[in-house]
Amino acid sequence: MVKEKAGTGLKERLRGALRRDSPFRRWGWAVVFAIAFTALFWSSIVPERYDLKVGQVAPKDIKAPRSIVDRFETERLQREAADEINYVFEVDPRVADETGREVTAAFAALRRLRAAHPGVAWTGDDPAVKAGLDELRAELSAAPARNLADADLLALLALPDAGLQGAEPAVAAALRRALTAGVKSEALSSFRSQVETEITGSLGVSDAVVHLAQALLRPNMVLNWEETLRRRNRAEETVTPVRILEGELIVREGERVSERQVALLGDLGLSRRGETWRSLFGSALLAAALFGMVGAYLAHFAPRLVGRESTVIILGIAATVTLVLAQVMRSTSTLLAPVAMGAMLVGVLLGRGPALVTGVMLAVAVGVTMGFEFRALFVALCGAAAAVFGLGRLGQRSDLLRTGGLVAGANVVAIAIAALLLGTASPGPMGLWRDLGIGLVNGALCAILTIGSLPLFESYFGILTSVRLLELSNPNQAVLRRLLVEAPGTYHHSVMVANLAEAAAQVVGGDPLLARVGAYFHDIGKLKRPYFFIENQFAGDNPHDKISPSLSVLILTSHVRDGLELARAAHLPEAVQDFIGEHHGTTLVSFFYSRAAENGREEQLVEHDFRYDGPRPHTRETAVVMLADSAEAAVRALPRPTPARIEGLVQAIIRERLADHQLDRCDLTFRDLDAVAETLVRVLTGVFHPRIEYPEMPLSEAQRREGKRGDEERAGDGAGRGGAGVGGAGGESGGAAKGDGGGRGRPEHTQKEE
Repeated sequence: MVKEKAGTGLKERLRGALRRDSPFRRWGWAVVFAIAFTALFWSSIVPERYDLKVGQVAPKDIKAPRSIVDRFETERLQREAADEINYVFEVDPRVADETGREVTAAFAALRRLRAAHPGVAWTGDDPAVKAGLDELRAELSAAPARNLADADLLALLALPDAGLQGAEPAVAAALRRALTAGVKSEALSSFRSQVETEITGSLGVSDAVVHLAQALLRPNMVLNWEETLRRRNRAEETVTPVRILEGELIVREGERVSERQVALLGDLGLSRRGETWRSLFGSALLAAALFGMVGAYLAHFAPRLVGRESTVIILGIAATVTLVLAQVMRSTSTLLAPVAMGAMLVGVLLGRGPALVTGVMLAVAVGVTMGFEFRALFVALCGAAAAVFGLGRLGQRSDLLRTGGLVAGANVVAIAIAALLLGTASPGPMGLWRDLGIGLVNGALCAILTIGSLPLFESYFGILTSVRLLELSNPNQAVLRRLLVEAPGTYHHSVMVANLAEAAAQVVGGDPLLARVGAYFHDIGKLKRPYFFIENQFAGDNPHDKISPSLSVLILTSHVRDGLELARAAHLPEAVQDFIGEHHGTTLVSFFYSRAAENGREEQLVEHDFRYDGPRPHTRETAVVMLADSAEAAVRALPRPTPARIEGLVQAIIRERLADHQLDRCDLTFRDLDAVAETLVRVLTGVFHPRIEYPEMPLSEAQRREGKRGDEERAGDGAGRGGAGVGGAGGESGGAAKGDGGGRGRPEHTQKEE
């Protein structure tokens, strides 16, 4: 028993989860369309892949599926531009100062050593030479000077005093001039030759002095690496990147694949060695983000739409079909993507707010699937915005063509802006004009596709759009035409109720157009037996006087069922059929109920048998039609419809409907009912206002004479016809015949009086 109850509970929960408009089903549809979007993104972003290595032969021609930067060629040009930039060197002033001090210190050490060892010949045979050389190397501060050969040091020590004294300024001057010019490492040898030439030419001394000067000379030009890098980077930035355009041949069939081509295949995502899961995961995230954007908008600004399963399906189908058509038209031009079509469909079916956010979502999706092309995104976004703007004045289906014209104009402007600012246009001398023509075609195509697909959405989802309502309000509709011809009283009553209901629906926040159309059709069931309803009884005979009250009630209440049958046969939307079934609710046919009670059958009466089958109104629109219908009929029967009597009657009808619980299912508040009553009274007072009775105008003498002559002629003509008739009847009883003839020439009441 417990297991059976548990199984039953599980079935109930499952049945509840799968019922229409349940959250489970709505989320299920959302996931389905998100997966479809992910597949479309991934298929457009990730094309066919190839497993090619360097040196292999290409099995087919491989073209670029989208435009990218050729990084190999771009990097080569950047290296060439950077190599043209020379290294930046700066003079280090400290080198000149240090070199001057080293020259002074070297010659001072030579003089001290010579003074400390007077009389030494400074030749290799003297025993004191070795000790002197060691002492001299220790005193020399510059390492290059210490590294001079022994022969050069001995030659310097062997110079006469005058020669040593003249060599110092010559060496200092030669080094100063060289360092002032700037000595680089790679030019050191040439500067040493220059120093040798200057010293030799000015003194004509031995090579030892030259070798000392050359040893003390060192580079004073220091590389400024930061400035060099800055100039090289600036030169690289000036290089225009080389682009591989969409459709450009990357690898030709039969040729060996190079390292550059393999790298380009990887950059284009055409290599199987790439990480496929990354692109798939990114596509799924993008689809979820776009659908989440639309869902967040609906949750905040249109919460009533979120609870409908049809909303998710309409958005999903419109978006998916738009993206599929964009992929199909991509081979012709990326500007043909019919994003405005999706926005127009959603705008007509769900409203302009959802249409705008859907247009933004589709524009982003198209921009992504077109290889992240900004121009395609920009044109699609402008077209969608124009479509939403054009829907604000939608009155009939042909107005969608006007909206398509707005889309075409917006496309042309967007394409021109992109061409002027970004320089983006199709290649060729006529490329821009071709793009502008495609923009015009896009607008017309979106309008045609919307007009063609809109009836499918309306019929399948049972959505009553403003366009459909306007079509139904046309008096040339077959059912309304029949109503005008076969039941003219009911037709004019319906028109009056429509005016009342439209005004009342406006003040309570309902749909005025829906209320008007529903009122037009609410009494079409009277077409089956029009003369059983008093507004169509022009001859004065009432057939209800000859039948029982119970049969009269059966005939009257059956006009609701008959109306629903006619509505289904005419394929009227369910929202319009609701007015037919709910405009009387479950109210009591009080006139015939009272008549039946007066016939002495009160103890046998069942009140339910004298009530309409219902249901009671469940929307604001059907409720105001119920009140307008009752108010119009009651005021029309009012003997003297003064404003006060009309107001009292309308208030009494509303109180009666409240007391009878007819308004329990609709969301009308007492404040709404007060507004409805005020509106009905205002409109009815304007219709049934008192009129002035015009007096009879006095006749002139000529008109009186003309009228008297006409009366005499008509009297003579009648007497003649009477005599002729009598004579024809028989001459034997002429007097009697004359009496009969005279009698027929008189009015009926005169005969009776006689």
